[in-house]
Amino acid sequence: MKTPSLCLVKRYLRRMFVDALLVACSLYLGLLIRFEGHIPSYYLEGLSRYILPIALVYLSTNGLFGVYDTLWGYANPQEFVPLLESTALGTLIVAVAGALWPEIRPLPIGALVVGGMLSFVLFAASPNGSGAGAHRGH
Repeated sequence: MKTPSLCLVKRYLRRMFVDALLVACSLYLGLLIRFEGHIPSYYLEGLSRYILPIALVYLSTNGLFGVYDTLWGYANPQEFVPLLESTALGTLIVAVAGALWPEIRPLPIGALVVGGMLSFVLFAASPNGSGAGAHRGH
């Protein structure tokens, strides 16, 4: 028999795992766009090295803005505001960290910004992640 708290933990972990994958895909796509399909190996290595901390920033801002507490059904535009704020803050944190410590900057700022915008779109559309595509009761 499943307890309600176990179901809740599984739901949060599933949504967070999907969101982490969406961040990774968004940043990779940001690099593809930035370098017109020819990503220098230096940036691919940086992405693979720093994707976990970057994803944790986005997951943390989603949690801070209550994105994971929302049961998305048919979202109205006002329900997208916390998701947009969360994604914008996550992108800002990662970009500022890269600017303050250029020796560890894993991605160019342009790719981070594009990746942040793509993260918002994918978060909002994902049926299993944090956004409006997420079904009630999961």
